[in-house]
Amino acid sequence: MAFDVSETTKRFYGYGPLPIPNALDEEVEAFVDGLRTGGPAAVAIAIERASETGRRVLQAYSIRMATRAVRERDATFIVRGLVAIVVGGLDTNDREALLEMPLLEDSAKRIGVLPMVPFEEAAHLVGIPGETFLALWLGRKPENRTLEVMGYVASEDPDGFRYVRTW
Repeated sequence: MAFDVSETTKRFYGYGPLPIPNALDEEVEAFVDGLRTGGPAAVAIAIERASETGRRVLQAYSIRMATRAVRERDATFIVRGLVAIVVGGLDTNDREALLEMPLLEDSAKRIGVLPMVPFEEAAHLVGIPGETFLALWLGRKPENRTLEVMGYVASEDPDGFRYVRTW
């Protein structure tokens, strides 16, 4: 089955805390990779079609990709997470989407990548308005972009490194 950003089913209920990776990740990854291939036009269509459920799934996927980037030391997962979070609500500066941004930035730092590199790559893929909000994030004061400020910590689960929400 393929992930549909307009879906309203509870098929992804409980998705966020599942082990990483998971078969559901593959479904969302195929969708996000389609957005990456389709560029700003595909992202705009996805934003227009996105249900609240679809946005929440993309937010959870984004968190999972930040974790996976650290585990696998691969910035491709950060770019996927950034594209997902734009469709997941960053396009409107949604509070929940903003809360997840430090994970993507932190994961880049943890694997030795300058955060602006995956952010710029994602910005070219998503177009405006996502591009604007990605740039605005990096323009915030560093003390307003930390894991702790946004309610997260770097932790571990049985499979290794994992970002965990504290509130």
